Amino acid sequence: MVVRNLLIKLIRRNHPKARIALLAEEKYIDAARAFHQQVSWVDECVSIETERVQSASQRVRLQRVLEDQELDTIILSPGSSLPYQIPFLCGIPRRVGLGLGRDPDQLRFLSHVVQLSQEYHEDTHWSILIQGYAEALGYEFKAASDYVPFLRVEKPVDRPLAVASKRVAVHVGGNPEWNRRWPLRRFLRLCRSLASDGQVCVSLLGSRSESYENQLIVAQVKRDFAHAAIRDVSGGSYSDTAEEISAADLFVGNDSGPMNMALALGTPIVAIRGADAENFRPDAVDGKHIVFSGWANCSRRRSGSNDCELGCPIAYDRDTQEYPKCMETISFKSVRQAVAQQLTTAPALGSATS
Repeated sequence: MVVRNLLIKLIRRNHPKARIALLAEEKYIDAARAFHQQVSWVDECVSIETERVQSASQRVRLQRVLEDQELDTIILSPGSSLPYQIPFLCGIPRRVGLGLGRDPDQLRFLSHVVQLSQEYHEDTHWSILIQGYAEALGYEFKAASDYVPFLRVEKPVDRPLAVASKRVAVHVGGNPEWNRRWPLRRFLRLCRSLASDGQVCVSLLGSRSESYENQLIVAQVKRDFAHAAIRDVSGGSYSDTAEEISAADLFVGNDSGPMNMALALGTPIVAIRGADAENFRPDAVDGKHIVFSGWANCSRRRSGSNDCELGCPIAYDRDTQEYPKCMETISFKSVRQAVAQQLTTAPALGSATS
């Protein structure tokens, strides 16, 4: 939802009076509405059901939902489960799509076929896709970094402690079903290092389910440094998180939604990536961001499967605190040096790998 908002911003810029509707599967509609109502330029979110459309009656029902929207243009995401002939039968004039993974015969139902500057594969960066869609829509597209910010933020939050000269937003979490986290003990060490001298205010971001890890870090840092400027701000709304990141001098964290929000808002990043493809690297958008990635050493990448031959845990387990080896090998020292560089250099150039 975050990175596709760049295309939504371009649509709004080129069609300031248009009604923009986001079509989302029923199981995702609540999250989509919460996100787009707070930080996007979407006017409304419409619930549709495409993934289980098999019978003729289901196809007719889906077609009626689209006809009721009276769309002039429909933009189909890569690999969309919406059968391409349905927008065609609805009489929608402009039907834009890549057709990724679909029956090639379906492409004849598109009026505008997205062309990419390179062959698509799992490491194809999202900005390449956005550029292809923008150009298919007839928009001029320079580079993704030229359109930052591409999240709508009403106002930055006030600094909680005037004594702190720098503000760092930290995200130690991520989707628990997919263990892409740098070890929690290293995040604790990093936060202790940042907050100990009183010159840096640390805000720990995350969902409500990640507050346990954040509060653990806050308690341990406060135990060692009672006056440390560190706080847990997890569990806030999308707009709350966006405002925190927008006000920060630096974002440090795993490959996650908050990391992509930092990219969209233009906040400098130190990203720690491991067991995941490279299609969301922030330094591919702007060289001021620093990225540590263990993906080249990941067993899953070499095998082309979700099974790790090294026995690394696929899911995050709060109790065992085990992490993929490709994340464990990214050292504290290298990340701490990158954070120091970002806080003293504006902007910091280049990227790093480990």
